Amino acid sequence: MPLIRVLPDAQTYATPQVITHGSNLFEVFHTGTDGYVYEQPVWVDPDTQEPLLIGSWRRIPQGVRTRNDRSVSIAVLPNLDLFMAYQSATDNQLYGAYYGGTASGWWAPRPITGATSTSSPSVAYSPRAEAIVVVYRGATTNLVYLTRQTYGDNTGSWTPSVTVGTATTDAPPAVAFASDGFGQVAIRALRDHRIQLAPINERGATAAFANAIGDIIAAYGPFLAALGTAIYIHATNDAFFDVFYKRTRSV
Repeated sequence: MPLIRVLPDAQTYATPQVITHGSNLFEVFHTGTDGYVYEQPVWVDPDTQEPLLIGSWRRIPQGVRTRNDRSVSIAVLPNLDLFMAYQSATDNQLYGAYYGGTASGWWAPRPITGATSTSSPSVAYSPRAEAIVVVYRGATTNLVYLTRQTYGDNTGSWTPSVTVGTATTDAPPAVAFASDGFGQVAIRALRDHRIQLAPINERGATAAFANAIGDIIAAYGPFLAALGTAIYIHATNDAFFDVFYKRTRSV
């Protein structure tokens, strides 16, 4: 049976985020009810699968803060570096913050140039292009946009945002890149709430959005996860709140 553990002393109105960050180590991030972002390292025993909390919740420094009902998005980069993308606590501007894996800690957040949204962004790393890719729902258009930054670019420069297809959404989009650089963006369509997928590279869409999980009507925006060359999509059914997943790409 899987082991279930309560993470103590944490309250949130938003969906927590979890990443793998080293051997048998996970990091859980959640937005506190005060809008600040907190992280909790969890080590998993490789023999017993027993999770062990390392220390207690730590607030991300440098003034990282979003609205208390917004999730942040985290991308794992080479050298155990991280990149966090999130919406401002006071307006629609999107921000990004680096974490240096070689003990340099969290850097001060910077605006993601030209990127504004009324919901949370999603970020992923493209290993082929060595690029950090952020996708987001436009603040005034409901279209999906993509911008990127070269990994290691300490100037904080971002490419001009481009639209990903012509589909519109009323929820945060999701993005993932497989190990060979193939990417996908998933959305909940604005009109019928069906889940749609579009293939992308680091520069934008390579084909139009198309239905991904048949006639399932989604309650929320979808989630994408990459494992090797495969990408999986997860979505919650609006009728009974069942969670569905599907392998959307395999090589």
